[in-house]
Amino acid sequence: MMPGNRPGGSEAISGGGRFQPVIPAVTHYSLLQWAPFIGAVPGAIFIDGARVLHLKAHWHLLHPYTSLAVAGITALLAGANAGAPGTGLAIRSGLAMLLIQFSIGASNDIFDRPFDALAKPGKPLPSGQVSLFTAGTIWGLLIGGAVVLAKPFGWLALAVMLFGLGCGLAYNAGLKRTPLSWLPHALAAPTILTWVWVIGGRPLLPLLWIYPLGLLLGPALNIANQLAGAEAAEASGERSLVHYLGAKTAQRLAAGLLLLTALLMPLVVGRLGGDALRGLPW
Repeated sequence: MMPGNRPGGSEAISGGGRFQPVIPAVTHYSLLQWAPFIGAVPGAIFIDGARVLHLKAHWHLLHPYTSLAVAGITALLAGANAGAPGTGLAIRSGLAMLLIQFSIGASNDIFDRPFDALAKPGKPLPSGQVSLFTAGTIWGLLIGGAVVLAKPFGWLALAVMLFGLGCGLAYNAGLKRTPLSWLPHALAAPTILTWVWVIGGRPLLPLLWIYPLGLLLGPALNIANQLAGAEAAEASGERSLVHYLGAKTAQRLAAGLLLLTALLMPLVVGRLGGDALRGLPW
C-alpha cells in the first residue's frame, strides 16, 4: 500500500495531480529525532510520504523485557539498601542500569547481524528495519546516558557499572559462541549486587565473597538463556556450552549448579556477616 493511500491519512493534490500525504512539520522533526527511543508505540510512522520508522523494530533492538526486569530488581535492591531516603537513589540507579542493559541488548544485535541474517532474518538489523548506523548511534547514546546518571555515585560505582557492561559486551562480541559462554554471566550476576552495594556507600572488599557463587550461578544462567534457541543458534554457527554438552547434560548441570549455589549461599552470607548485610531485603 502506498503511503499516500493508507487509510485515515490526510491527503492533498500536488501540482502533478498526485495525492501526497500532508504531515505537519512538527511531526517530522520530533519523530525523526525521538522515534528510535519511543518504544511503547507499535507499528510504523510515515514521514514525508516515503520514510518509515519501525518503532517496534527499534524497541526490540534493545531486548527490552529482560532489561526492564534487571533494572527493576536493581532499583528495588538499591532502595532497600539505602533505606527510607533512598527513593531518588533507587530511581537513578535503576535508570542507569536500564540504559546499560538496553546498550547490551543493542550490541547483541549489532554483533550478531551476520549470524542473524542466516538464522533469524526477521530481526531488526538483518531485515533492514533498523540500519547499522542507527543501531550504533543508539548504542553510544545509551552508554553516554548511563555514565551521566552513574557519575554522581562516584568513580568506584562508575567502574563497577562499566565492568558489568564489559561482561555483556565480551559475551556478545564472541564468547557466546564458545565453551566459555558462561564466564560473562558468572561475573555479571554478582556485579548487580556489587553495584547496589557500592552506590549505597558500603566498602567493596567484603562483597567479593559473592563472586565464587557467581562462578556456580553463571553457567546455570547461561545454559537457561541458551537452551530455548539452541537449534537456531547452531544453525548460525554458534557453539556454546550447551552445544558442547548437549541439551540433556546441560540441563542436569544447570540444575546441579543451582542446587549447589543454594547450599553454599548461607556460608557466604555468614562470611559477610549480619552487619554487612543490614538494610538489604533479606
